[in-house]
Amino acid sequence: MIIRNGKKLLNLVDQMLDLSKLEAGSLSVNMVQGDIVNFLQYIGESFHAYAETKNIQVHFQCEEENLFMDYDPEILSTIVSNLLSNAIKFTPEGGQVYLRMGSEAVNAEQWGQIPFRTDASFLQMRVKDTGVGIPDDKLPFIFDRFYQVGSDNLMVEFHKAGGTGIGLALTKELVKLLGGTISVKSKPGEGSEFKVSLPIRRTATWVENADHFLTKEDLVPFTDVTLEKIETEIATDEKGEKPLLLIIEDNHDVVRYLIACLKEDYRLEATYNGKNGIEKALELIPDVIVSDIMMPKADGFEVCQILKKNRLTSHIPIILLSAKADIASKMEGLERGADAYLVKPFNKEELFVRLRKLIELRLRLQEHYGSIPLLEVAKDQEIAVEDAFIRKIQTILEAHLGDEHYSVTELCPALGVSRAQLYRKFKALTGQSVGRYFQSLRLHKAKAMLQSTALNISEIAFEIGFKDPGHFTHAFKNEFDQNPSEVRER
Repeated sequence: MIIRNGKKLLNLVDQMLDLSKLEAGSLSVNMVQGDIVNFLQYIGESFHAYAETKNIQVHFQCEEENLFMDYDPEILSTIVSNLLSNAIKFTPEGGQVYLRMGSEAVNAEQWGQIPFRTDASFLQMRVKDTGVGIPDDKLPFIFDRFYQVGSDNLMVEFHKAGGTGIGLALTKELVKLLGGTISVKSKPGEGSEFKVSLPIRRTATWVENADHFLTKEDLVPFTDVTLEKIETEIATDEKGEKPLLLIIEDNHDVVRYLIACLKEDYRLEATYNGKNGIEKALELIPDVIVSDIMMPKADGFEVCQILKKNRLTSHIPIILLSAKADIASKMEGLERGADAYLVKPFNKEELFVRLRKLIELRLRLQEHYGSIPLLEVAKDQEIAVEDAFIRKIQTILEAHLGDEHYSVTELCPALGVSRAQLYRKFKALTGQSVGRYFQSLRLHKAKAMLQSTALNISEIAFEIGFKDPGHFTHAFKNEFDQNPSEVRER
């Protein structure tokens, strides 16, 4: 990871130096003559493995079997690699990227003054994707140096792709250096198409295979090709187990770092966009969530808002991680329900402390709900949401105290949740299973009846669903450390 990120940094520095050389007029063009079809096909194929990590297909399409012309292998590879890299970065999983090329006779006057033009034939190269697209008001500026697309939800992928605003600026200058033009058309939500036109000349020295100047490592951005799957098992008996922590983060390096930091103290699950994170949280009901903010499909703010309003996940502590350090972003995160907001790069010790304190708060919440008597309506809005959930369960269970066969199997449909969801939510709030809680509720009812009615012990046992008085006495003794007869005598 260190080596790969070091190379990414080196690549960024190289691009900045190339821009400086272009400004100074000292970046030389080293033309060779060869089959540009084979050269561009080689570059396109170099991106297949990278694209497959996102389940994206890269297609190379050419109208001609061969096209011989002059070109600079290093400069042209930089142009095409930048365009393909951007297309893959900004295309969602399952999308398509196309590299199309062909020659075309063009009226040269419409391109302005083109250096070293010998005829009106041009290489027309297009890079098209089915990605997020670019808003109309951003299109005029995307080739400006250091310009980055705005922060609206549609364009969140541009931020997450790690853009610096250098790649397209450099690409445009390199195209101009080769005597060509570059343009773009795009529609938000449907994708973008970049078109590069280069004049066809045939005066340079012939080379058989220009791709020997390059390696695939030179072409493809330094990104993860694979990501280890985090295997976890959600056990039904959690006695003595580590807390379950859900990581929602689309940067694979950050996920790996979090795993390295937290794997000793937590069971871990990871998902790589906000939409899947919400689904995973509803499925697993984790003990705590660590989420990024800038993510595709749903950002961290949406994750917070949706999970905090859902009765199954409203109790889960959420820590937001973000590179956005401004006060407005922090306030928005807290307003949406985040329990903590940490700015990247975060201090791992601070993360440890935040997690520990939030889990301690949940333990105090368990003490709050550990008592059987029906609770008073809480004034705190967050606790009131949990009160309503517990009260509904208590009401249903109290209506079935005398039914010895009533269990979690019947309770789940009444609440509209699955058995696993109810187990984890209820365990998080009370520290015990629903079955154990139901029995405790019955026994507290029996104790109240012993103190307020003239029914004998067997009749009371039958009233609360115990058909065996001996079993009732044993359970009562375990719950209150005294026999039913001792309570009756008092």
